[in-house]
Amino acid sequence: MKKQEIELVLNKIAMNCFTSYDIRRDDVLFELSEIEIYLTNKSEGIKDIFRHDNEDHLCKEITSIHYSGFDICMGDKDKDVYCGVLVRGLISKDIAVDDVYGPGRVMYSYPGKKERGIEIINRNEETNNLRFYDDTVNPRLINSDIILRMPRVNLSKSTCHKHIGNPAELNKYLNLKARFLRVKSIESMLSKNGPEELREVFNSLLSR
Repeated sequence: MKKQEIELVLNKIAMNCFTSYDIRRDDVLFELSEIEIYLTNKSEGIKDIFRHDNEDHLCKEITSIHYSGFDICMGDKDKDVYCGVLVRGLISKDIAVDDVYGPGRVMYSYPGKKERGIEIINRNEETNNLRFYDDTVNPRLINSDIILRMPRVNLSKSTCHKHIGNPAELNKYLNLKARFLRVKSIESMLSKNGPEELREVFNSLLSR
């Protein structure tokens, strides 16, 4: 499957995640605001070279906790289909609580790197107003209804080196638009709790 076709599949997964799930974090309700997707579907010819091959993740939906955030992992035991959704950002549904973006801040409180209490819950209401950013949107008017698409970040250097002899495969997954981001406003991106790797975010605003 070509990169553009894979991206269409990832778009559907991302939209489903944003519209279907909320996150309860230390008893405060959040919406998803930044995710990265890692997908393998052998029958469709999708074999993401950057996904973590963890046998524990392939039988049921679980959360795997690490510095970049936490994973929503789904798959099957024969590894034909695996989907890992890395949650890197949360938008608070409580106006008095700050939004948070990773790495680090989503899953841990500082100092001491204390783990947050994380629960994935099904949304109670429909969200029909979300859409992907395109050339009909004024970038200065970005809000949380708009989903930006861009390449994933901080991908394994060792994986890149391993596949350097296969540039077509490396290009397909290294530059895959599999990072999805929502922000309340352009100004909110620059706050202390705003997303990391802002250069990639601004690049996504330019390449519509």
